[in-house]
Amino acid sequence: MQKSLLLLVTILVLATACKPKKKAEPAVAETPTQPEVSLKIQGNTVKSVNGREYRYEVLDIGKGKFAYRIYMNNQFIIHQNVLPGITPPVFFTTTEQADTVAKAALKKLAEGSKIPPQFTNKEFKELGFKLPE
Repeated sequence: MQKSLLLLVTILVLATACKPKKKAEPAVAETPTQPEVSLKIQGNTVKSVNGREYRYEVLDIGKGKFAYRIYMNNQFIIHQNVLPGITPPVFFTTTEQADTVAKAALKKLAEGSKIPPQFTNKEFKELGFKLPE
């Protein structure tokens, strides 16, 4: 009986050891994917792909002029009362103007732009601004 048991154990061990192994599937290089940039501005706030939260507020600074402030993770980083980089200065004369540029700046920041974000004359014209010649 011991011989039978030993023979059975040996057969099981050999059967397990000789069992064909699954072929390893060739490694497939994964293409790195950029995280999808979802930059929906909710009210006055946007979250960037790097986890920072940006928000803005529009301020009435008196004498028919407006400004916007931008905060990153609740820390004040930008105050702007004119179209950035335009000479002579073009002041925001409505809350809509300040709001439009603040949203465009927020989008640039959330996409990784430097602080402060830079704009071209073409971008301002696309936003509906008439610039001095």
